Amino acid sequence: MTIRPKRIIAQTIKELTQLGRDRLTLTLALGLPLILLLLFGFAVSLEVNKINIAIQDLDRTPTSREYIATFERTNKFNIVTQGAAVDVPKLLDRGTISAGLIIPPKFSRDLKRSGRSAEVQILVDGTDANTANIVRGYAKATNNTFVQNLQEIDTLPVSLDSRLWYNPGLETLKYVGPGALALTVT
Repeated sequence: MTIRPKRIIAQTIKELTQLGRDRLTLTLALGLPLILLLLFGFAVSLEVNKINIAIQDLDRTPTSREYIATFERTNKFNIVTQGAAVDVPKLLDRGTISAGLIIPPKFSRDLKRSGRSAEVQILVDGTDANTANIVRGYAKATNNTFVQNLQEIDTLPVSLDSRLWYNPGLETLKYVGPGALALTVT
């Protein structure tokens, strides 16, 4: 069987004519992919923002308050409660918070001693593994910001200047949208 271009063109014209006559099919063919594109683009979000966190500050020093302020300055965490009497495990069990930060006593003393690192504990609700990993990453990045602010600029051997290309605001719509378009068209 040979392919004849005239037959293909004739069949295409016939189908387009029929599609033009049937308004419902035309509306569904053009409207549904657009609706799905909008639905996937705006409703599906992979971002985790405003994570409810409680902070138990057992050190209560200016250094520990500055550490807490580093978490306050990010737009990723929403500090629900803070103080020495905060019961982080209890709040996690209730589902009030997604993460809890525990700053131990002698945090600032350990930080000022050379050769010894100061430790802080973060407890993360692991019911949603993806969100838990993201929260851990945000906490680690915030901790790194605090450490960098403590060190003097001259002592850093490498200066890292990072820029994001193609999606500088890391907006989900900009990378989910094209994929959603491909999904709805196929």
